[in-house]
Amino acid sequence: MLHFIDFETFRYDWLCVIANPITQTETVIVNDPDKLRKYWEKFKSEIFIGYNIREYDQWIFKGILANFNPFDINEHIITKNLKGYQFSNTLREYPLIIYDLIQLNTSLKQLEAMQGHSIYESSVDFRLNRKLTPEEIEETIKYCRNDVQEAMDLFVQLKADFDVQMELINEFKLPLSYISKTQSQLVAEIMGAERKDCKDEFNLNFPDYLNLIKKYTSIVDWFKKFKTDRQFTDDEKKEIYSQKLDINVAGCPHTFAWGGLHGALLKYYGTGYYLHIDVSQYYPSLTVKRDYFSRATSEEGKKRYDMMRLESIRLKKFPELKLKRAGYKLCNNKAYGCMKDQYNALYDPLMANNICVTGQLSLLLLIEMLEPYVQLIQSNTDGLIVKLPDLDTYDVVDDICYQWEQLTGVTLAFDPIITKIYQKDVNNYLFINEFGDVEAKGAYVKELSKLDYDLPVVNKAVREYMIHGTPPEDTVNAAKDLIEFQKVVKLTSKYDYIRHIGNTYTNKCYRVFAVTEGYGGTLYKCKLVNGAPDKCDKVANTPERCVIGNGDMSKQVMIDYLDRQWYIDLAYERLRQFGGN
Repeated sequence: MLHFIDFETFRYDWLCVIANPITQTETVIVNDPDKLRKYWEKFKSEIFIGYNIREYDQWIFKGILANFNPFDINEHIITKNLKGYQFSNTLREYPLIIYDLIQLNTSLKQLEAMQGHSIYESSVDFRLNRKLTPEEIEETIKYCRNDVQEAMDLFVQLKADFDVQMELINEFKLPLSYISKTQSQLVAEIMGAERKDCKDEFNLNFPDYLNLIKKYTSIVDWFKKFKTDRQFTDDEKKEIYSQKLDINVAGCPHTFAWGGLHGALLKYYGTGYYLHIDVSQYYPSLTVKRDYFSRATSEEGKKRYDMMRLESIRLKKFPELKLKRAGYKLCNNKAYGCMKDQYNALYDPLMANNICVTGQLSLLLLIEMLEPYVQLIQSNTDGLIVKLPDLDTYDVVDDICYQWEQLTGVTLAFDPIITKIYQKDVNNYLFINEFGDVEAKGAYVKELSKLDYDLPVVNKAVREYMIHGTPPEDTVNAAKDLIEFQKVVKLTSKYDYIRHIGNTYTNKCYRVFAVTEGYGGTLYKCKLVNGAPDKCDKVANTPERCVIGNGDMSKQVMIDYLDRQWYIDLAYERLRQFGGN
């Protein structure tokens, strides 16, 4: 059973709303620890879900059960910026099975804004130094209830992530309480990790086949200069990891660093015959083939890892088993990141460095082997895009790739031939293959979902031009729904309020629209400065003239003073960054 929960905490009051979508029931608790304790005792073996529940709500929940003042815990977490578990060991006595919906650095209000929901915030000041009035309690309940409903809606959209974790828990017969763990923690459990003291992270391994690199030996030497069994201080390691090598390889500007390889022709547009050469399961394959497992991994964990690697490839043919495959891929891909996380049981930075460095230099070898026959368009962590002078060269490339596979022990795959490509840089591109299929990466050209619906009309205009040659003005002028023109902005903690047309606002999230001259105004973010005029800066990437629209977009009609030209100009500017127009 799932229970969606959210707490609101004040100096002299607290409340929570708990909703159960299965039984379609709601429980509202206001300043009543006994009622909360009874709910916990009845359902503590079930799952409580919330947005940021791992870092905030669970500790308020446990603190109330332990008879602490929830406002003190709130201050500990929010004002002092400390972890909830550091407040008191007593909180550990109240187990709670949780699942967190949080999305990276995105607030729930931002996600609500993207979806076109109302993002008006409660007018009740959370810093009030008195008891709340009955009216303020009711308004806060309404606000809290809305956050719970938004969390339930978000869960539906992100349920695949939840299902993947449950699949892994069931597959490896783990306790239900493991759903509370992060994905990285769960992977460490599946790998049977027992933490090791690893202090040799630069004692790098260089496979013998890398000696075949002849033209770009300076890049190999750059990495080799770091090889040592010496132990470094944290500051020394930080300095090493900050270093990178910028160099031209096969006519492309490249960067080699401790996070991976990146190279691309900038602002590139082209047509012809292109190959996307992808390394299948690159990091997982290097882990297995070269025994780059974290040294904290059990022997059973190694067997599980290789099984999942092979099965995730085999299960491509069985779409009905996509959930199982997604779970296996998650474990394979997360294991590398775990080795870089000092708080994870799999922590072993040497093995992570071996994977990353070997991966980069192995791809460098492939580039060197292919360079006489193709034009390099892009290199990234696990693949290349190259342009063939003609289709006859395909067989030559295929033979070279086979030779590389025999040397490295990993497998390459060719996607269908690409016939058109737009490329801003290595992380932003769109290409179309011989069958008309489109692949895009990057905020400006990807297909937007409900959860990242920011300037959608501009994305659509850029894509329509690249794919069909449709002028951006045709796409922008044809759009009829106001939500297509929304720009969502967030007020960060560095600033105290928003100023717009002489008004000030303290909400954290805003939805704005470009408007024509005579309407709206510039959006400024401002910081309070004692004894001096407040410091204000224009909010980045917003129009010079805009209006704020934080209400429910489903109830909004098109405004006739919308500045469609601003969106058209922005689409053309983005196209120029991709070598188009």
